[in-house]
Amino acid sequence: MQSNFQKWLVLSTTLSETSIKKYIGAISRIDDDLAKTNIVQSSLEEIDSAEELEQIKNYYFSIPEYKELNARGHSMYSAAFNRFISYKGSEDSKKINTWIDCIIEALIKLGKPSHLSKIYEQVKIIRQTNNLSWPVKAEAIIRRTLESKSSDSQSWQGGEDLFGNFEKGEGIWYLKGNLYTKNKSTTQMRAYINARVGQGDYRDDLLNIWNNSCSISKIEHPSILIASHIKPWRFSDDYERLDPYNGFLLLPNLDKLFDIGFITFKDNGEIIISDEINSGNYKTLGISNITKVDLFEHNKKYLKFHREKIFRKTKKIKK
Repeated sequence: MQSNFQKWLVLSTTLSETSIKKYIGAISRIDDDLAKTNIVQSSLEEIDSAEELEQIKNYYFSIPEYKELNARGHSMYSAAFNRFISYKGSEDSKKINTWIDCIIEALIKLGKPSHLSKIYEQVKIIRQTNNLSWPVKAEAIIRRTLESKSSDSQSWQGGEDLFGNFEKGEGIWYLKGNLYTKNKSTTQMRAYINARVGQGDYRDDLLNIWNNSCSISKIEHPSILIASHIKPWRFSDDYERLDPYNGFLLLPNLDKLFDIGFITFKDNGEIIISDEINSGNYKTLGISNITKVDLFEHNKKYLKFHREKIFRKTKKIKK
């Protein structure tokens, strides 16, 4: 019998059957570890708070044994835990549970980059409306949350990159990707923002699909790889924006070449290089005429768009 988590993975993600089985196995292993070490007194399925699950996840992976396990598994265990947190958050997508959810909701309501004072006011209204606490240190919690989820801040430790600091030192914050839509839940918004900036579940899915390696060069160094959409975000619909098969993991130089259309790929994976790049620079840029990517069938429809609309087509030079 399928667990609720497994059903959710099947219905709400584009993960393969093999990946789903791995994620289910990973959560089962984590559940057993947590029980053995008495970190929690109940199973993960019995915990409804995404905020509490996030704390448990951080503590679990701070233990050397489990940190090493995750590294050996190419971050598969942390990816599974992140998916599980998304699943628990989606059980009631309209309910606001965490400080992050409150801040996202507040910025959506404000509809533009806003000063901390305005964010404090709006978050307080949202929390009171949802019968959530407003502790004495609430403003400090909001500030720390913004900073911990923003690459613009020195406190950022990687991971989700949801918020931008418009003018550093001025206290102006905004939702990255300028996604101020009011017809999506905070859970959906979080997924869209992460996909827009190449983080969160979207990046985890790409790491899983491409085995933590650059899709083109096969270099395995996740910390420097960029999650890049094949069919650009601005041209994609909601499904395409979150579809991991509409993405490559690329080294920064290859990401730039692909993003601005200097390179693309045929359906058989062979590279096409624009004539705007001098062949003498191929080696420096990390490409060659025999460069090839091992494509999935689902990549091909997105690459067709990239070839036709983004690639800087070969130009015949008149003599």
